Amino acid sequence: MTTHRFVTQQFVAMLLLAAVATMSARPVHAIELIPSAGVTKSTDDNGGDAKAFGGLALRASLLPFLKAEGGIAYRQDSFADGDLKVRQWPVTASVWATPLPFFYAGGGLGWYRTTYDFDSSLPIKDSTKMQMGVHLGGGVEMPLAPKLNLDVNGRYVFMQGDNDNVQLPTSFDPDFWNVAVGLGINF
Repeated sequence: MTTHRFVTQQFVAMLLLAAVATMSARPVHAIELIPSAGVTKSTDDNGGDAKAFGGLALRASLLPFLKAEGGIAYRQDSFADGDLKVRQWPVTASVWATPLPFFYAGGGLGWYRTTYDFDSSLPIKDSTKMQMGVHLGGGVEMPLAPKLNLDVNGRYVFMQGDNDNVQLPTSFDPDFWNVAVGLGINF
């Protein structure tokens, strides 16, 4: 449990450092709030159908060609005729390169808290599992109004197992992917 607390503290410190760096080099419309909705799907053969999720991200310009993003999402799946509900809250930190004003690509780290909630009539105790993951992806931002844009992005996620040692993937074998559409509100 203390290892997860340490990882969480590192994540918060990284977000605070990104925020301080952003404030010192902040161009006009440097901060963007992005509520989104999307679908996610396991890459396993028996992964089932794609599932809906919702998210909220805060993206900030670090340099004219670099953005940092912190986000949280929520998704829920039901199994065994509703006897098991699996809820997941990914908290992610990403760095996006923006070689063109409307296009971004990059990746980051995520902390994935997953809760297994069994029906109360079953003799199985609920449990929660926390894992780290690495994601790679990109997207496009299409202007809709002076302080509003449409954000479409996709990611591949590589889970790290039950340890907290983050490793970059050595082969392209993601655990799941997701695609989201959001509304970017610039400040």
